[in-house]
Amino acid sequence: TTEIYTLSLHDVLPISARMTDLFVPLDFVRGEHDSEETEPLSALTQKMVSSQAEPAARVVVLGDPGSGKSTLCRHIAVLAASAESPRVPLLIALRDMVRQGLWEGLLPFAANDLSARLSMRVDAAALEALCNEGQCLLLVDGLDEVVEPTQLERVREMLLGFAQRWPKVPMLATSRVVGYDRAALPPGLFEHLRLAPFTDAQLETFVDRWMAAMEPHDPVARAEGRGSLLSALEAEPRAKALARTPLFATLIALVHRAEARLPGDRARL
Repeated sequence: TTEIYTLSLHDVLPISARMTDLFVPLDFVRGEHDSEETEPLSALTQKMVSSQAEPAARVVVLGDPGSGKSTLCRHIAVLAASAESPRVPLLIALRDMVRQGLWEGLLPFAANDLSARLSMRVDAAALEALCNEGQCLLLVDGLDEVVEPTQLERVREMLLGFAQRWPKVPMLATSRVVGYDRAALPPGLFEHLRLAPFTDAQLETFVDRWMAAMEPHDPVARAEGRGSLLSALEAEPRAKALARTPLFATLIALVHRAEARLPGDRARL
């Protein structure tokens, strides 16, 4: 789905923007259930990127479809790699592990994946040495995408084993809320956070950054587009409710740009 969506975005729009140009920091709700108390993304990134505490942070981020879990992993990976004291981000998309059938372990899979992405040989033993020094960051995206119960339990065992073997390495795993209880990680070992939807201010920030990417050289068109999209969202409360989910906010912005309006009928939108 991510690959298809990315291709569609580039086919529709002549846009050249980095993730850091568009990324809007989200807030988190502590625990798995509704709460009015939120905490900022900066608190999480500090634990993942800067903290030298031992044992290192272990966090599960839960969220609904399209809430930004995969993008969050990529954002934290970029921060870790570019920090003053960088950690090597090991980003594992579990759907790829399932598809490729590579179950030797998290580090062998990460080494194989990095070798393909970087077009250079990455050895699992070298990653082990970095983990021993606490110089890696493990990001495991998509626990919910492991459907087969035996495989899901294997992933759970891998994560618990990794946490025990490398206490200096921060770990973050993501999952949809629905289905997480099939193989939940122990709350005593893993902190649980839930992605909060866009607030009004965050939605406006997204629109600002979106329009800056769409109209990088035309401030007048940028201001007009911003005003038009925000006015359309205020005029269509159901569309605005959808736009509080980052993926839907992006799709709504695409529809508005293509049609210069938002359909009043939610199903059509």
